[in-house]
Amino acid sequence: MQNDLNTRFKTVSEAFAITVVLIGAAVLLGWVLDIQMLKSILSGLPAMKINTAICFILSGMSLFAAQGKRSGSALFRVFGAICALIVMVIGLFTALEFLFQLDFGIDNFFIKEPAGAIFAVSPGRMAFSSAFNFAGLGIALCLANFKLRSRVAVETFSMIVGAVAFLALAAYLSGISSFWFGYAKYAAMALHATIGFILLSAGVLFSEPQKGIMLLISGSNRSGEITRRLFLFVITVPLFILAGVSCGVRAGLFNEIFDGPFETIVLIVIFCFIVYRNGAQLKKDELMRDILQEELSRNNKKYKALYDLSANAVMLIDPCKLYLGCNAAGLKIFGCESEKEFIKRTPADFSPEYQPDGKLSIEKADEMMIRAVKNGSNFFEWKHKSLSGREFWTTVLLTKINLEGKDVLEATVRDTNAAKEIEEELKSRINELEKFYTVTMERERRILELKDRIRELEERQESK
Repeated sequence: MQNDLNTRFKTVSEAFAITVVLIGAAVLLGWVLDIQMLKSILSGLPAMKINTAICFILSGMSLFAAQGKRSGSALFRVFGAICALIVMVIGLFTALEFLFQLDFGIDNFFIKEPAGAIFAVSPGRMAFSSAFNFAGLGIALCLANFKLRSRVAVETFSMIVGAVAFLALAAYLSGISSFWFGYAKYAAMALHATIGFILLSAGVLFSEPQKGIMLLISGSNRSGEITRRLFLFVITVPLFILAGVSCGVRAGLFNEIFDGPFETIVLIVIFCFIVYRNGAQLKKDELMRDILQEELSRNNKKYKALYDLSANAVMLIDPCKLYLGCNAAGLKIFGCESEKEFIKRTPADFSPEYQPDGKLSIEKADEMMIRAVKNGSNFFEWKHKSLSGREFWTTVLLTKINLEGKDVLEATVRDTNAAKEIEEELKSRINELEKFYTVTMERERRILELKDRIRELEERQESK
């Protein structure tokens, strides 16, 4: 199940990579053939620049190369890293142009854009937010292709890119088509560029679903399923609400209740953090539960082995005087052919009517079980009877245990009949010896008395 989920995430990542490449290729085609819809989707929206389209194509190819099943080819990884490096350089140089009022000549290197483009500072120059995102994506994709131990850095850069893109998308949904990232001097990100960055951000995360934060999101357990659903909810629902509010404001149905898209993104980030923290705690609880269940399973196996292999009869008795089970030694000692036959019986079926002390077996059995339930255990001697009618002595240890939430008694019965017979014979011989000793001592005493009397008579005869 887990392997299937990992494969699905990687497949989705590859699909996102291909989609981004197609978006970039479509925009390039729009510039070559001068098709405005391909460049800006809708009239009045910013157009995606040539460099932006090229960076999307390179980023998509780099993401595709970074997939785990492709990483066996060193040449493919190097190709992906080179594409990412080019993207990073273009993004950094464009950002430097904005920050220091420079012109490296990269904006119109391929196709020159006419002056006067809407929401543009310099012809052919991508938005500052796009340049910022490409610089971050380039770093993330370089690390991802070389499989360096820096998954935290990869995820951090990709999530920042996603947050910036969501911020721009929220601006479009709220009707702020003139939203410029940062100061007004920076150009606006194209609508389809926001989609491309979101796909790339998610694609980088999905490329390694068994690592980092994706380890929680891609889990096949209940915590993973809940976390995926909640993430999808907290990311999409606020955007739909924002779009609905914007439509309502423009239609005059109600006043504007949001100041802008920034608040929406802040809410999404906060909700995502809460979802992740709760998902992590849920996963921790599941792991602890699995550990406890595994330990319980091992203990059950050990108990079953002891139960089955014990030389003594071991039985489970319901306080209502019903048998719940018996091991092989118990079946043998009582003469039953199967456990099914055994549990049909009651304790009275395996005891004579009276115990040697004269008490009824039924009454005394109740007394012993009540004492075991009250004290936790009870050890005593008992006269049992097999189904064949043979009576024999045993020692019984009754122990109260909890089975599936119910208190039952575990009876460990040991056949002591042979030892009891020896004990009884020994007592008999001791009694016989004591009787003989008494008789012997009485005879010796009488002999001594007779001797004393004879001596006394002889002395009296001599004196006369």
